[in-house]
Amino acid sequence: MLMIALVDWAVDKREEETRRAKDEARRATSWRDLGNSPEKNRADKEQIEAFTRRQWDGPFDSDLADDEPPLAFREFLSGWKTKNFGLMAKRAVNITQQKHGHLAGRMRSDAEHIQLTDFEIISVSQTTVARAEARVRMSGQTLKGDVGGDFMILAFRHTPEGNIAMPTDPGAWQVQQGCIFDLMHERTISAR
Repeated sequence: MLMIALVDWAVDKREEETRRAKDEARRATSWRDLGNSPEKNRADKEQIEAFTRRQWDGPFDSDLADDEPPLAFREFLSGWKTKNFGLMAKRAVNITQQKHGHLAGRMRSDAEHIQLTDFEIISVSQTTVARAEARVRMSGQTLKGDVGGDFMILAFRHTPEGNIAMPTDPGAWQVQQGCIFDLMHERTISAR
C-alpha cells in the first residue's frame, strides 16, 4: 500500500506544474470575460438554431472557400495522394495538440502501408455548425494489392486549442484520419 501511495504522490508531483498553471489561468479570468460570456452563448445559440444543412456536389476542382469543409477534405486527400504529409497534418484532427512536424510524421507513419492512388469527392454535407461528412470514392494500393470503394469521411470544425468550435469561435475544418485505416482494411459504405 505504501508503494501505491508513493507512486500516486510521484504522479501528482510531476503534474503539479500543469495543475498550478491551469488553476492560475482559471483565477485570472477577468470580469470582462465573464460579462461577455452570456452574450457569446446567446450568439452561439442563435446561430446553432438558425443553421440549415448545407450540401456541395462534386467535382471540387475550382476555388473553394477556406472556411468551408470541401476545401479541408480536398487538401487532406491531396496531401495523402502526393505524400505531402505537412498538408495532411494541416487538415488533420489534432485534439492532442501535437506540433505540426510531429503530426506530419504521424501522418507519414499512418499512411506507410497504404498509398492513396486516386480519389474523387462525390459530395460534402455540413450537418451541423461543426460537423461535415464527405462521400468519397478512393482507390489505393497496399502490400496485399489494390483496394478501393466509396467511403464516408468526417470533418469537424476545431478551435486552435483543439476543442470543437462554436459558431463565434475562430476555427478550422479538420478531417478525421480514420479514412486511412478504412481504405487499408476496405471498410466501404457501399459495395464495389
